Amino acid sequence: MASLSVQRYDLFLLASRLLQRYRRLALGLHPTGVEVALALQYSRDRLPWVGDARGWPIQQVASDICDPFYAKNHRCLPAGEGGEPLVWPLFHQDARGVAQPILPQTTEKKRPEYRWMKACNGQAGVGCHAVSAHMWEDEEFLNGDRDVCPLRFYDGHFPMTVDQGRQRCRFDDHPCGWQSGYPKMLQVIGSGLQAEVFRVEWTPAMWKMLVPERHPLPAYPVLVALYFGSDRLQNRRTSLTPEQMCLDLGLPSWLFRQLFDLNPDSAFNRPLLDAAAQEELSESSPFSAPEQLSLSAWSLPALLPQPTGGQVILDPDEPPHYSNSGLPAGSATDPLTA
Repeated sequence: MASLSVQRYDLFLLASRLLQRYRRLALGLHPTGVEVALALQYSRDRLPWVGDARGWPIQQVASDICDPFYAKNHRCLPAGEGGEPLVWPLFHQDARGVAQPILPQTTEKKRPEYRWMKACNGQAGVGCHAVSAHMWEDEEFLNGDRDVCPLRFYDGHFPMTVDQGRQRCRFDDHPCGWQSGYPKMLQVIGSGLQAEVFRVEWTPAMWKMLVPERHPLPAYPVLVALYFGSDRLQNRRTSLTPEQMCLDLGLPSWLFRQLFDLNPDSAFNRPLLDAAAQEELSESSPFSAPEQLSLSAWSLPALLPQPTGGQVILDPDEPPHYSNSGLPAGSATDPLTA
């Protein structure tokens, strides 16, 4: 496998643009779920297994595992107000494909970014109270009634509430969004910010729910995007191969080859390999006056579908909720007075 420099800023920018294009193509990809799963896989020995007396507080998973895994510090990248490294998720780019940072979970002056905590216990995340072998092994259960979460029903500690036939999650009080065939990779016990997270045995079926089988992650852009600017991941190495990334993540080689596209001639790998074979391009930063940029603006989700005739910004981890306006029927029959 080809070895790529993990210190070249121009390769980092190109890798970010390639990952943006990949995200547009890879229907079925769960970007934030992939990001959390990779971070936890890297720090797999730190997360307690289901059955242990105590789990990790969900805030600690966000600040002590996910944040450090994606934190970057480089002369071409902006830093926080106190000079601290910002967090750079894999799939968080602007319309031009330029990587965008988010606030560290531990920030004190501004409202923390809850991206990781939502993914650890969200309707479309990687974990919830309902993690169980029944969720993806038991055909009778998969084809049965979806309204009752088996773990919540049998744990004997948290009460079950029902709203219009659907159980509500204690974490965000939304109706349970679990769907048939959608496995969860974490068990979460408790509610809100007091929730504790446990790890279960991850299977290929769980990874396939995050990474489309027909569109595996492009290995070389992921490698550069992860390791650039990260002293923690680089560990004094100036160039790496996907094989070394596989060892760092602790994935079996057969599973790594299922999750990652290692073909050097694929549409997402070849442009980066060609650029890596040339001299480094100018390091002029695409950020104008980075110290004046608004951190809150960097946290807005990118690449969301926009309705025709308007611009609506949605949180991809929180589905929209609608309510009745209360106006009587026929009160605005004239379209000009609507």
